[in-house]
Order: sequence, then C-alpha cells, then structure tokens
Amino acid sequence: MWLLTTLTAASSWAATGQEQQWIGAIQQSPAAPAIVWLGEAEQRFLALYKQDTTGAPKGGVILLHSIGTHPDWPMVIHPLREALPDYGWDTLAIQLPIPDSRYASIKDYPALYDRSVQRILLAIKYLRDHDIHNIALVGYDLGATLAAAYLANNDNPQVVAYVGINMASYPLADPHFDAVHSLEQIRLPILDVFGTLGPTSVVSKASLRALAARRSGSRITREQKLEAYARSAIAESNRTRQAGFIAYRQFAIPAADASFHGFESHLSKRVAGWLDRHASGTRIDKGVFNTLSANTQ
Repeated sequence: MWLLTTLTAASSWAATGQEQQWIGAIQQSPAAPAIVWLGEAEQRFLALYKQDTTGAPKGGVILLHSIGTHPDWPMVIHPLREALPDYGWDTLAIQLPIPDSRYASIKDYPALYDRSVQRILLAIKYLRDHDIHNIALVGYDLGATLAAAYLANNDNPQVVAYVGINMASYPLADPHFDAVHSLEQIRLPILDVFGTLGPTSVVSKASLRALAARRSGSRITREQKLEAYARSAIAESNRTRQAGFIAYRQFAIPAADASFHGFESHLSKRVAGWLDRHASGTRIDKGVFNTLSANTQ
C-alpha cells in the first residue's frame, strides 16, 4: 500500500474514538470504494476521492466537513463530493480531527488546529502527486472556518481559490476561528455562500465578511497582482477593482437552511460555476494513475 509521507511526526495525533467510529461506518457504507488513506502510522487518516467524470478535468477540490462530522456527511459534503466530478472537478473529502468526547464543543477544537492544517497539507500533496495543479479548498461550517484560517496564515501557491459555505466565526474560542478576520488576510478568489435561513451567527455577519473581503481586495490591488487572480475574469474588471473586491462573491440562497436540504443541486451548480470562472485550468492527463487501487486499503 502506498502512503503519503507526513510533514511532521506526533504520536499523540492518532485518530480519536469518535473518528474511529466514523471510519468504521464509512468502511461499511456505499462510499467505501472511494476510500484513500493519507499519512503514515498513527497520523494516518481517511479521505474519500472521486475523479472527474467528464474526461476533461479542470482541477481538484478538497472538501472540509462541519463540526463533529465526517467526509461523507449527507448535508452539503456528500452532495458536493458526488456532484462536482460531473462538472470536471476531482473531489477529495478529508476527515478532520475530532475531539475525543461525546460532549465536545467548539472550545475543544482550537487544540486540533495544527492537526487540521497537517491534514490539509497532506490532501494538497495527494492531489499534487496526482498531477492536479488547480486546487480549491471548499469548507462547510467549521470546515470553512478552518480553511479560511489556514489560507489567512499561509501563502500557498498550490491553492487557487476558496469557497466558504455557512462560514462560521468563533472568535471567542480562538483567534484562528475568527472567519471575518481571516477574510481580511486571504489573497485568493473567494466565494461566500450561505442560506438565508441558516444560523443567525452566519447570516448576521454577512456584511462584516463582505467588508473584510473589501479591505483585503483593496490591499491586494495596491500592493501587487497575484498569480491566482490572473485566472479570474472578474478580478480583471475595473468595476470590481474600484469596489475593492478582488474576485470575492457573496451569494445567499433564499429559503435555504443550514443543511441546504432541497437546495443541493442549486448549491452544487453555484459552486461549480464559480470554480469554472475563477479556478479552472488546462486539461490534466491522469490516465497513468489508478488512484483507488493504488491507495485504497
């Protein structure tokens, strides 16, 4: 079995009991054939990989799930994981670390931030090792918060776009979990999606997130033109530049709640359409790879 080489070593980073339960459930589910394992030894974790179905791949999407869940969660993550390949995007949904407690709250997650970043890096490496060079991070709820924190604190040229769905902000739990602040630091095209019937904390901070993106966009316009923006036609627009938004789009889906139940197709089309405009690249020949047979256990 081929495994990725980890970037650091920490034996205390083994999967928790709750995470092991999710692993067992997924191994017995219809998603089992999509399982790939990233990392080594005690740091090994589960991910679900699906290749594009169009024959003209555009890039890869790393999916980050919500608090306390798993990479085939029926709300948001599973629908995107299954739908985006039909639009030309490989999907890699990864298991994020989970506190080892039935009564865990958001306050237990800051201690897992470094482990979460480690897994994001390994997911990026997995796609890069398979010649996928247009990579977008797509997070849901806490997954969106973690992705924003990672991008705000790391200039990673391997990631070309970010999608935050129900982007939650938890500044009292940890500075890393302040999504509004993170948006001020992200130097990539951003799609901010939420349902109008979603969590009050998400809906009520929509204007603050837009303002943060405006500040970030204005700073990027003044300082330099980053390579990631060259992919985006909207980023080239004079109107966009004057407004201070560099490829930032906020989209509210009317009547959708936090789960986006009944709006899965709408959400997938919206995300795929935005990725096409801001993150798609040249065709990648992946015929030499047999990913699932080489990396599935």
